[in-house]
Amino acid sequence: MQDILIQALTLAYGSTGIVGVAAYWPTIKDLWRGKPSANVSSYFIWVATNGITWLYGLLILKDIPFIFVSSLYLFANGLTLFMRLRLRKK
Repeated sequence: MQDILIQALTLAYGSTGIVGVAAYWPTIKDLWRGKPSANVSSYFIWVATNGITWLYGLLILKDIPFIFVSSLYLFANGLTLFMRLRLRKK
């Protein structure tokens, strides 16, 4: 029973990364269309903290689901920051 619970929780945790990244879609879509809808300082902080989280998972935890989820968040935050900075230059 405990093994089933752990597997279910691992699957649920992995899916939260996908759902969380999907939540970035409206912001990414706005930036793609040229609407400056993202706060640059917030995304700098999020990229930095997600980068640390990702490194912690990669180097300390060595836990594949954790690394996967943190990679998704780091990618979504990094993409949003990059697009917002690119838009600022125009």
